[in-house]
Amino acid sequence: MNAKHIKYLLHLEKQLRSLGAQADIDLPCIVVIGNQSAGKSSLLESISGITVPRDANLSTRAPFHYRMTSTSQPFSVQVHLRYEYDLQGQRRRELVDVPFGPPLLERSAVELRLRQAQTAILQNMTDSAEIDAFLETSALELPSKIKGNGVLRFSKNIVCVDVCGPNLANLSFFDLPGFIQVGPYKTLIEDLVRSYISGNCIILMVLAMNGDFESHGAVEFVREVDPDGERTIGVLTKPDLADAGDHSTRDLWYSVLTGHIEPLKYGYYCTRQPTERERESQVTTEQARIQEMDFFRNTLPYSSTSEQSRLGTENLVSTVSDLLIKLILRSIPKMQAQIQATLGETSLAIDKLPKPAPIDPTAYLLNLLRIFGDNYQRAVEGGVNGGLFIQDIGKVFENFRNDMKATSPEFCPFPNANFAFTSFHNSLDDKREILPFSLKSRYYLEDIRQHIQKTVTRELPGNVPFEANRRLILHFQTFWATLVTKCQEGIKALVVAALKRGTDETFSDYGSLMSILGGVIEKLINTKFELMNTHTLVILEVEQGPFTLHGIDLNIEETKWLKKYHDAVRNLPAPMSFSSSQSNTNLPGAPPTTTGFPIAATAPATSTANTTTRTSPGDEILLNYQVELKFMAEVRAYFDFAYKRVADSVKGHVDVLFVQGIAKDIFSHLLSSLEITGPNAAERCATYLAEDPVTARKRAELVARQKRLRGAQEELISYVNKLREEAKNIL
Repeated sequence: MNAKHIKYLLHLEKQLRSLGAQADIDLPCIVVIGNQSAGKSSLLESISGITVPRDANLSTRAPFHYRMTSTSQPFSVQVHLRYEYDLQGQRRRELVDVPFGPPLLERSAVELRLRQAQTAILQNMTDSAEIDAFLETSALELPSKIKGNGVLRFSKNIVCVDVCGPNLANLSFFDLPGFIQVGPYKTLIEDLVRSYISGNCIILMVLAMNGDFESHGAVEFVREVDPDGERTIGVLTKPDLADAGDHSTRDLWYSVLTGHIEPLKYGYYCTRQPTERERESQVTTEQARIQEMDFFRNTLPYSSTSEQSRLGTENLVSTVSDLLIKLILRSIPKMQAQIQATLGETSLAIDKLPKPAPIDPTAYLLNLLRIFGDNYQRAVEGGVNGGLFIQDIGKVFENFRNDMKATSPEFCPFPNANFAFTSFHNSLDDKREILPFSLKSRYYLEDIRQHIQKTVTRELPGNVPFEANRRLILHFQTFWATLVTKCQEGIKALVVAALKRGTDETFSDYGSLMSILGGVIEKLINTKFELMNTHTLVILEVEQGPFTLHGIDLNIEETKWLKKYHDAVRNLPAPMSFSSSQSNTNLPGAPPTTTGFPIAATAPATSTANTTTRTSPGDEILLNYQVELKFMAEVRAYFDFAYKRVADSVKGHVDVLFVQGIAKDIFSHLLSSLEITGPNAAERCATYLAEDPVTARKRAELVARQKRLRGAQEELISYVNKLREEAKNIL
């Protein structure tokens, strides 16, 4: 692969990280880990050609991302602070990349700039003016800057170091804080390292040869995240400090180098970096490389090993660079698929969110209220687009009518309960309704006779007092108020449910508005309910005095009932005796049971209270109870008129004043209650339609992710296009 292609790949990796794509996809990388004092700093200096901080006060306390590019241009270093996390350690929705000073053209100035950058990132410094002032801080002043309140001891945010110049490897890698054996930050460092090396990366495990192999914390970590050693390269440092007297330590490490202990897929490399004295003499990178290879050529067992390709920094860098390029190439199809899938999921999640706040909140809210009102109006009107609301309303009214009818007098046209065996259907239409005696109290002719006798005052013979009719009629209306209330509450429940469904469907995206609408709509419902209830109470009050303007129709109905009673009496099965010993005392003001004949009977009494035997019992009943039978027919006929009139009137008032009344006024009521018009209306509407904080945060996170993913997708497409263009040029 040519150098140009390699630069394309490294530029792609750099751009993806600059976009923050690492928050969503697993980007390939190289990560350098090791104990403190394992020789990481010296190794990094040798690879990058720059001097890095190495003293105890300013050891690595944040990830450093070194990005090296070989160019024909003069040497330069540009430092950036990349903030991927907030102060609480949570990933930011949008990455913040801050240039930390101008490019450096002198190698001697790089170490101080890196010290300053690390201190700045521990202070979460992002303001450019503050950074410019901080760049004036000297090396002696820096240690005091990492102490005090508001300064982190370690940071997850990254110091990015772009190194360009001739004779550099094309390479990108992360240097992480070194492991420590004990201390309050041991777990924090381990968690940070684990978060990097658990992903799609190659691990450079730096091990100093002047100690025991198992004492290195990096070894244990690699065993945890890469148990098969598939993506780890061991880097052995300080071979010149291995025990020269007792060769056991040196031999142990040589066994590691040759893969006999803790073997790794990519094996181990051994490097020798300048000593402290050599650094003080300002040895150059080129001189250090020459000294390194001289050491391996002249020192056993390295001079005699067949693993010469695993000795020296140049061999290590060449291998690592090649592995990184191969890793990026292998990862591109996976990244493309991952971006495509995650982008689809993110777009779908955004689509499922409530609509964002409109540009013109007043007009938008007016339209929502109009839609809400129109939807309820359609439900009230019924029809194809009205849903089942009006049918449910109709069922409540139908049940109300049936309940009202069920309060009808259960008149039995026989003298007393001795006739209970006789089948009698208390309806003019036997097919439509059959009400057995067992469903409610029955009233016999003797009961009616007693009731009439109680109301007699100065009436002429043969006349039944109107008070007798009125009392009995009112008695059978006892439960009407309860049934009306039941009907009204049933309708109210349906209306409340319909309006609740409407608010949920129309306004559920706007929590602030929903919290207000409930009370506003409830107020209208209660107002209309009180109005409706006032009118239905009047309807019931009117019924306290029996009346009708349809006398002819009432007489016709009375005649039908009287005929039904006469037919029932004539159809008695056999002669029998009857007495008044069993009767219903549930009539209003019923006195103790007594016997007697009809008031002003058209024929004199010819029977006693205890026994009467005739060949035709029906004829005798008709003769002795003419007044009672006629009274039954009058009351029952009037009841049918009254209950139908009340049922219709209640239904009409409930429908017009309540159900339709709400539909008529809901829009204007909402306008006035929410103050959609007038001073500061736009601000109020904006408040009503504002997203709740949870949704707003979620939207911001999803939109930021979508932006990152689209940017990453564009970068990958750009890379592929560059390769195609290059292939065309070659052809």
